[in-house]
Amino acid sequence: MKKLIVNKIVMVPSSSHEWLTIAKDFNEKWNFPNCLGAVDGKHVVIQAPNNSGSYYYNYKNTHSVVLMAAVDASYRFIYVDVGTNGRTSDGGTFQNCSLNQALECNELNIPEPTPLPSRNKPTPYVFVADEAFPLKENIMRPYPQRGGLDDSRRIFNYRLSRARRIVENAFGILCNRFRVMRAPILLSPEKVTHVVMACCALHNYLRPESFLGLQETDNIEINNLMPPMARGGYHSSSKARDIREEYNEYFTNVGQVPWQHKVLS
Repeated sequence: MKKLIVNKIVMVPSSSHEWLTIAKDFNEKWNFPNCLGAVDGKHVVIQAPNNSGSYYYNYKNTHSVVLMAAVDASYRFIYVDVGTNGRTSDGGTFQNCSLNQALECNELNIPEPTPLPSRNKPTPYVFVADEAFPLKENIMRPYPQRGGLDDSRRIFNYRLSRARRIVENAFGILCNRFRVMRAPILLSPEKVTHVVMACCALHNYLRPESFLGLQETDNIEINNLMPPMARGGYHSSSKARDIREEYNEYFTNVGQVPWQHKVLS
């Protein structure tokens, strides 16, 4: 029954129309077209289970389970996966989650590639993510900082970060609203999974009645409360890199906005 309730409130879109609605909202609110959601993972700190050794021990020297989530443009969770042990590599956590597997198997009914506004090249719909995730045809991550970046790539990273921070703010709202998330949870990993899933479902249920604006989450030190996944190095395909370049050209030409240049000053 609990799982049924959660599944009704935290639902992955099942039709192309639903995905297009999310993409429209992302472009209107966060100036990032063809965006299906912002995805990120966090470590939920727990008390070390008895006889678990280092099974849940993570790179931050705490014990944890991983919360992997995707949100829409209004901070609502559209995908939640909880329970992977904190010791699992971050690449492995995403690689094995059901969202990535559904992407790989083309099971999400994602719309066909569509040109970015005022462009001609068909461009896939994507999730936006940080450096902990691989660059794929349906996942955009920033350009790596090593060796320095030219102005256009710095602007791309800024525009992507602006869209991606929605999931960071969703985690911040989650911690602010449900204080159980702000300290090690003194329950078994299985019960922690139920608690976190319930918090995410309640977050979605409460959002229409009690919106928390960005200014109310900016002061939450979310990375201290829920450590982020470690940054990873990945090999990407030439097609994925070409898609990122198409976004790069869009953001510095027809898709540019006046305020993006502040990142260069």
